Amino acid sequence: MAKAKTLQRREKARAKAKKERLEEVAMDVEFADLNKIEPFVKASTLKKRDEKIKEQIRHNIKILEALKEEQEQFETEKDKLNKELEAKGLTTLKDKMAYLDTEARKELGEEEEI
Repeated sequence: MAKAKTLQRREKARAKAKKERLEEVAMDVEFADLNKIEPFVKASTLKKRDEKIKEQIRHNIKILEALKEEQEQFETEKDKLNKELEAKGLTTLKDKMAYLDTEARKELGEEEEI
């Protein structure tokens, strides 16, 4: 019995050590390119690379700003609709969804429920 427990502990320790080694190797592989910095890179090459990176960041910022504006517009419309529904006396989500369902069916010309 004691021998079995000892073997289990050894296996756990070995498995943990093996996992750590594999993670370390994975990190080495992932960052291998960073360790291969060329000692004599032309300054013009570095400048071009930096400019490309800056331009990509500017592009990403524009996209994020547009997404933020779109999200704010969506939130405003949602709040407006919610206030309209509450003004009509609809307070629960179920009531609001039922009302919106009937309104949508009226717009589409479907009077029957599916």
